[in-house]
Amino acid sequence: MKIMKPEQLYQNLIEIAEKLNVKVSEKNFRKTGKYIQSGLCRVKNENLFMIDKHLPVSKKNIILAELLNKMPLENIYIMPVVRDFVNKHRKTEREESFADSNGS
Repeated sequence: MKIMKPEQLYQNLIEIAEKLNVKVSEKNFRKTGKYIQSGLCRVKNENLFMIDKHLPVSKKNIILAELLNKMPLENIYIMPVVRDFVNKHRKTEREESFADSNGS
């Protein structure tokens, strides 16, 4: 299996999100003084995925892969190594319902 540098993978994941009309924006969550989690929201009729800029790139990649697993990817070309990464981070329904019930 081909290996991709984390930064390169991150850029590929952002490009896929943008093809799905989701803008990825890195924000400084620390200065809020509150616990904020990365996530998808709608702002002025646009899908915006805000992610903590202080997270390690490897964690950002996992968070983006989890987001993309909830999106319709069938009609988008994704390099095999990137698709493998996204598929590897697909949560089962059981994991998602457990995370939802625990406030994650």
